[in-house]
Amino acid sequence: MTMDAQLKKEEGNKFFQAGDYASALACYTAALKLQTDGNKNDTATFYKNRAACYLKQEEWQKAADDASKVIEIIPADTKALFRRAQACDQLGQVEQAFKDARAVIHLDPKNKAVIPLMEKLSARIQQMSKERHSTNSRVSQMLKAFFDQQADTEKRQAAANNLCILGRDNPAQLFEAGGVEVLVPVLGWKEPEYVLAAVRTLGGMCANNEERAKAIMVAVGFPGLQQQLTKDSEDLCIATGYFIMTMVCALTGLNRKEEKKVDMIRLNANIQAVGSIMKAIILTLTDTKLSGFGRDAVIDLILKLVPRTTGIDWIRRFFDEKGISALLKIGGCIQELTDLKITSDTRGHVALALNNIYMDLESDKERALFREQCENYTVTLLDKDDFDSKIQCVVALTTLLQGPFDVGNHIMGTKGMLEIMLVMAGSEEVLPQKIAVEAIIQASTKPDKSKAILELGMPILKKLFQSKDDHIKVRALAALCKTGSSGGTDAAGKAMADGSTVKLANYCLKYLKNPDKDMDLRKWAAEGLAYLTLDADVKEKLCEDTEAIQAIVELSKKADELGIYGIATIFVNLTNSYDKKEIMPELKELAKFSKQHVPEEAEKDQREYIQKRVDSLVKNNIISALVGLTKTQSMTTKELIARVFFTVTDSKEHRGVIVQQGAAKVLLPLTSECTDEGKVLAAHALARVAITTNPEIAFPGQRCCELVRPLLALLHPECEGLANFESLMAITNLLTVSESVRQRVLKEGGFAKIEHWCYEEHEMIKRSAVQCMLNLLQCEEVQKLFLTTETDRVKLMLLYCGEHEDDMELALAATAATAILSHEESGTQKIMQVKSWLDILKDIVVHDHSELQYRGLITLANVMEKDKEAATKVVEGELLETLIAISQLEDFLRIKAKKEAIRALAAAQKWELIKPAEAK
Repeated sequence: MTMDAQLKKEEGNKFFQAGDYASALACYTAALKLQTDGNKNDTATFYKNRAACYLKQEEWQKAADDASKVIEIIPADTKALFRRAQACDQLGQVEQAFKDARAVIHLDPKNKAVIPLMEKLSARIQQMSKERHSTNSRVSQMLKAFFDQQADTEKRQAAANNLCILGRDNPAQLFEAGGVEVLVPVLGWKEPEYVLAAVRTLGGMCANNEERAKAIMVAVGFPGLQQQLTKDSEDLCIATGYFIMTMVCALTGLNRKEEKKVDMIRLNANIQAVGSIMKAIILTLTDTKLSGFGRDAVIDLILKLVPRTTGIDWIRRFFDEKGISALLKIGGCIQELTDLKITSDTRGHVALALNNIYMDLESDKERALFREQCENYTVTLLDKDDFDSKIQCVVALTTLLQGPFDVGNHIMGTKGMLEIMLVMAGSEEVLPQKIAVEAIIQASTKPDKSKAILELGMPILKKLFQSKDDHIKVRALAALCKTGSSGGTDAAGKAMADGSTVKLANYCLKYLKNPDKDMDLRKWAAEGLAYLTLDADVKEKLCEDTEAIQAIVELSKKADELGIYGIATIFVNLTNSYDKKEIMPELKELAKFSKQHVPEEAEKDQREYIQKRVDSLVKNNIISALVGLTKTQSMTTKELIARVFFTVTDSKEHRGVIVQQGAAKVLLPLTSECTDEGKVLAAHALARVAITTNPEIAFPGQRCCELVRPLLALLHPECEGLANFESLMAITNLLTVSESVRQRVLKEGGFAKIEHWCYEEHEMIKRSAVQCMLNLLQCEEVQKLFLTTETDRVKLMLLYCGEHEDDMELALAATAATAILSHEESGTQKIMQVKSWLDILKDIVVHDHSELQYRGLITLANVMEKDKEAATKVVEGELLETLIAISQLEDFLRIKAKKEAIRALAAAQKWELIKPAEAK
């Protein structure tokens, strides 16, 4: 062992004994790197020690991996075997754990530590054997009922449902019972409900198991799954997409739900199988046999799997396989001009997929390649002589503008692109008019394009608004709304005359509130309102119209991706949940002096108006609408939803409604599956709910533990102070729920994050951090971190006890923490190391605040009981008379303080510092 490695090991041992497992882990890892003399026994020791750290941190898989590395070097190492047995037990790998525990007993029969684990594992092995026998019997009965064509339909459907549940909950047993061989032929049946059950069951068996996924992939084959995607059944196509997704995840180690990224070792081992699946997915995109639902399922697979941050990093291969062109081909389809089957949602799915891929690109070179492939595809269509190709070009451009807007905006600058759009808009045919107006709406987002369209296209849009065809009229209306709202929220920069936006809103409301109008018309009316609601007058009008709000809420239940975005935008605008840059007064004056335009806030966008609008929206079920909107897969739309939730939770009165209508449940996924800004806003909204609501009601069961990570993320120094403060308050509340929640906070590194804010200058943040730390002190591990390490943590708490004149809440929390820590002798020693400890406790003991006095007396009594020298100092000073006086009080509010004073005097008697008569 090298000297440096030895020193790191010894340092790690000290940290481990003190309970600081993170620091110990870092030392052992450093020792491994410094171990350069090739001594395998020393290497095994470092891995063994690191495994012990991982066990303490409940990192079971890492503990098992490190223990396995030791066993590879020293097969008979009983400590490594025992640690792997403990880790495997927690991972559910009972048979391996039993094998290791049995090996420990065989090698070291006197080892008593392993006996409880061995007994536990033996019982579980026996129970598993019984369950396996029982499960096999149930599987046989289910399969028999499922295949019995003479049985009534209800029994067969019940058997099908039970198989799905079994495939999800007990996949190993079903797999071992021959479920794959039996179910694969069902994929060829004509009865769709039984095919659906087979697909769901097989997909469930693939989940999180590489070996089963390989076997099922061989048995089913991608052509078999592709066949299911040709069927015109939304449920079957979604289930087939999920089947493929679970198969790829099992082969790559990807787990989106648990935020686990690809295991590169596993991916490389299965690269041929994964490559064939991904290539087949890309080729299937433009297969004419696919149903519309099947195509949507394939696009969703691309959306989830291709990106490198959330998928399996198939970006480069997707470029090479011409995947961008394939997506644009589908994105340029309209049902009237294509032989590819699509749904009303297909183009929205394509826009999302293109946007996710583009946002995931890491370099300018990759982004340039993306733009080049998009430009080549659209320009090729534009240069063709036939009019249908030009229509497809404009539709593909519209899809790009709905997805990666910057790319679409770049292509808009192509020579002839805007002109062909205006020509189509001015034609006499309905189809080109519809397509052109949709493109104009999407293209006029940027001020430069909006201005050009206003100059060149306004006469055409006004003409189309007079059309007798409602589908043309409502699209032209949406385009006029968008161009009319180009001034944004600037009250002084409106693009249209006063009152014009309200008139346009009235037209939109006529379509929106009419239940006889089809979904397409109402969706475009909502799209128009999404732009107009930047105007404060329109906001007020809409929120005063209960019927209109109810119509938007109803529309949210049936809207497609683009419709969802429009509705979410309306809610953002009505609640002023968008980012608003504060302009310094000095800069305003400077701008006026230099005759520059200064944006002005409308009177109706002030706080009292916003609060009334929020109250009205909550009363009209906006919360349930937002819950429904979270089904979107668009990260941008999810951020909009998170923004509205954040604004709504600003009012304590609305937080109960959030819980009642299930919003707390849907906010949790938004903290991990959203834009970076959206994750913070969703977590902050949850923090507010957790502050004022009983966490056990708002976040029942495991959700309390799931809430820990997003709340701790708000403690990052880059988050705003309000987020830090409200997160600490929420965590304080959460820590009262259970020991499992407290352990989860420690596992997620919460101790260091909370401790950081205990030193904060801001009084409210510092106070909430100390209160949070107080609740965390219920864990023995945290007490050890205070008591057994060379830090000033106890000193800090004691000093905060003296802050009662400036911050009583801080002092109360600190005195409670000090009282807990003083129960241990090491705690009293650390207290006495503070020079002013006696003066601080004296001020607290004589304070008129009964609870503060009581907590201070606990500490004083503990110190006196454990240290004669400390007791002597108390008796020799003025505190003795104070203690005698408190011990004789009859005040009801001082009963607890009286008991502690009597205990302190008893300690003085024990040390023979006073006589019994003096204590009376």
